[in-house]
Amino acid sequence: NAESLAKADAEENGTTFEEIDSIDFTEKEIDDDALFDEEYENACEFEWECQTGR
Repeated sequence: NAESLAKADAEENGTTFEEIDSIDFTEKEIDDDALFDEEYENACEFEWECQTGR
């Protein structure tokens, strides 16, 4: 009986897979080169200060 109820529910409401498959994903490209460059320069500056004792 449970199987027939599950089939009836799936026909009426759709399945979980159908719901997941219908999701429209949008992707946004993030250009973080400037942030990387800034963090890299800060790390280099910190290393230089540590090595020179400043």
